[in-house]
Amino acid sequence: MTLDVLRIGYVAGWSPVRAPGLARYSTELLAALRRITSADERLELIELDTARAGAARVAWTQGPLPWRLRRARPDVVHLTGYPAPVLGDHPTVLTLHDLSLLRDPSTHPRRRVMAMTPLLRAAARGACRVIVPSCATADDAQQLLGLDPDRVHVIHEAASARFRRITDPETLLQVARHHGLRPGFLLAIGTLEPRKNLIALVSAWMRLRAGGWDGQLVVAGAEGWGTPALDASLPDPAAARDLRRLGRVPDADLPVLLSLAGAFAYPSLLEGFGLPVVEALACGVPTVTSDRGAMAEVAGDAAILVDPTDVRALAAALERALTPGAERDRLAAAGPARAATFDWNTAARATARVYRLVAEEPR
Repeated sequence: MTLDVLRIGYVAGWSPVRAPGLARYSTELLAALRRITSADERLELIELDTARAGAARVAWTQGPLPWRLRRARPDVVHLTGYPAPVLGDHPTVLTLHDLSLLRDPSTHPRRRVMAMTPLLRAAARGACRVIVPSCATADDAQQLLGLDPDRVHVIHEAASARFRRITDPETLLQVARHHGLRPGFLLAIGTLEPRKNLIALVSAWMRLRAGGWDGQLVVAGAEGWGTPALDASLPDPAAARDLRRLGRVPDADLPVLLSLAGAFAYPSLLEGFGLPVVEALACGVPTVTSDRGAMAEVAGDAAILVDPTDVRALAAALERALTPGAERDRLAAAGPARAATFDWNTAARATARVYRLVAEEPR
């Protein structure tokens, strides 16, 4: 069966505070899907939106969402994350952003692991096709969920078009003053939780300070369950003053912060894609990230890759990124070129092909 106009029930609406990565993905992909809709790729996008999170979102997916799907009658439902409705028989595409719940449960609160793991497994089991953002996550989906490789599609994410080098002096000065920053700082972006490995980053930064580097460590990201441990890792009052925790900052400030930074650090232990890495590369800031999984896959040779559990090696990598010279210049030039290989329109076209595969499969 070949359908002309394909009706897609697009389940989005992730909270930008509770799930910033999911919110960014669902918003950027939806905008790109609307851009590519044309005579050649005819999609009718029915946005089924909710800003709920946690238990409220689970309840919404099991009650109001199935009712709305029955009324909308889409040909395919795209769940941009789990959980999935238990009731209903609409063919479904599921995006799995990462499998850290299964790969390393210790990086999540125990209650979250207990509550969400069954929902993750059920959503993956019920989906006709599964989209993942990296080959590393595809491997996890096959190994940890037993998914048929033919059902799993790798579709990379991308940086928003607003992520580019900002050079306007007034804009840079305003953001630096607003946040109390000295340009040339070391920047980290991400929710404060153990998986982001910020305590190791603080330890590496303290090594840089002991060696004479006096730049700030700036952390932009929402409060998470790792916040108290991060605070306890700073016994030195002087270091505590130079650790600038900005909390969640406006999206418009992120490219400016990246342009003000001397280097960007993302030593996460596990990611499904690592979107902040691509955003940093797009802004031309020398970047240090983990030498494993999706982060190494995404960064390629445009960043310094390092074992995130080796504080000494991490400090040495950060020093290389911060030191003026040929390597720093190479990283600054390589970043935008690497980031340009990831594109939301390309992702949208690949996603539309998955929709079409699901719609045309016999039932």
